[in-house]
Amino acid sequence: VSTQSTGINFDKMAEHLELARKVAGDKGGVWVTVKVTIKPEDTEELLKYSKASLNGSRQEAGVLAWSVTRSATDPNTYIYLEHYKNVDAFASHLQQEYTKNILPWIMTHAVTKPEVSVSGNLEL
Repeated sequence: VSTQSTGINFDKMAEHLELARKVAGDKGGVWVTVKVTIKPEDTEELLKYSKASLNGSRQEAGVLAWSVTRSATDPNTYIYLEHYKNVDAFASHLQQEYTKNILPWIMTHAVTKPEVSVSGNLEL
C-alpha cells in the first residue's frame, strides 16, 4: 500500500481528521500510527486501556485493522497501528468511549510526547 504521511500533534484530534481528509479524501482508507513511551510502572494500566480499545475497535464496522505492538528495542514503547475504511470511520472511532478513555490517559502518562502519523491510500 502506498501512503502519504503527515506527522501531527497528538493532542489536536480535529487536526487528525482534517489531515486524514486532505491525504485520503472522503473515500480513501486512513492509516494512523501512534508511538508512545511510558514508565515501566504504568505498563499494567496501559495494557488494560489498550485491551479495551482493541476489543471495542475491532467491533467497529469501519475499522479494517487495529493492533498494538511493543517495541523490540524498548519494552516501554508501544506502537498502535490503525486502519480505517475512510475518514468518517476514523471520526466515529474518536467518539467511542474506550477511545475517550485511553487518549487522556496516554497524554498524562507518556514519558515523551507521543508521535502520531496519519496516512491515506494513494490512488495508483
